[in-house]
Amino acid sequence: MIKYCFLVLAGIFLGACKPSLNLQLRATQIPNGRSLVFQQITETTTEVMTPGEEPSTTKEVATTDFTYTLTQSNPDGSSEWILRIMRFQQQKTEGDSTDYFDSANTDASSDAVKQAILGAMDSTDFYISLSPNGAVTQLKGWDEVLQRVTASVPPEARPFFQQTMTSFKESGVFNFENLWSFYPDKNIKLGKTWKKPQYIQLLNAQKSNRYTLDAQTPETYEIQLEATTTSEAQHPGLLKVGSIEITYLLNGIGSGALTLDKQWGMVRKMYYEERLSGTMDIKVPYLAPSQHPLSITTKTWLEMK
Repeated sequence: MIKYCFLVLAGIFLGACKPSLNLQLRATQIPNGRSLVFQQITETTTEVMTPGEEPSTTKEVATTDFTYTLTQSNPDGSSEWILRIMRFQQQKTEGDSTDYFDSANTDASSDAVKQAILGAMDSTDFYISLSPNGAVTQLKGWDEVLQRVTASVPPEARPFFQQTMTSFKESGVFNFENLWSFYPDKNIKLGKTWKKPQYIQLLNAQKSNRYTLDAQTPETYEIQLEATTTSEAQHPGLLKVGSIEITYLLNGIGSGALTLDKQWGMVRKMYYEERLSGTMDIKVPYLAPSQHPLSITTKTWLEMK
């Protein structure tokens, strides 16, 4: 009994003695003007069920090469960055049909939507301001791109393009905030967890991200991620395409892992997998509304080059 009590007390004591670790972005350690090169690959599989028909499956693979360049770091830990998308490639397959897009070769691309969006983003820099804990406090450049895209398409198509671009921004295809969204608000001990909420505008859903500092090496911190996405039936997500209304009610879970660089506090690599399922309701004027069971599986790989 005495031995057992000693082991319990020892465990409590050792646990209490674990140091609190600083997982913040260390912008002051990064030389001004330094460009960090990243590549992100996102693989999305969407399955839509229609009563009396075979399931319709669409697979998209998007590869984004981009750079973050530090322009200013401040003594309080805040910083200023420029994001530039160097190349975007996407292949979309549905049945026997395949569409593709490559910003480096738009003449050979078959996706007109991507041509319009990436054409507007060409030669555009996005300016990002970060707080000391990595929160994005300002983003410049996105509204300008949105205006150029919507000005190049017919008025009836503009809401669709706007919402499509919003979905790109939120999903991380164009990774504005995902690199910064996980930092804890205070120092964390090994084995401890913290949460970060996220709002998914396109789905009108709340996402709860739960991070755990799982391990460390001399150069990195290893972080595990679990996520839950929840939407309400009373307030589904809405997408309008002309006179067509599509509402989404999707819920799901995700999991992944991040490797964080100790010297700079920057993400070295990340993997995340998520599965959402629910329904998609379609309303077309003069036709009966239809409801379709829907599932979306997304896998994302991110790496600093």
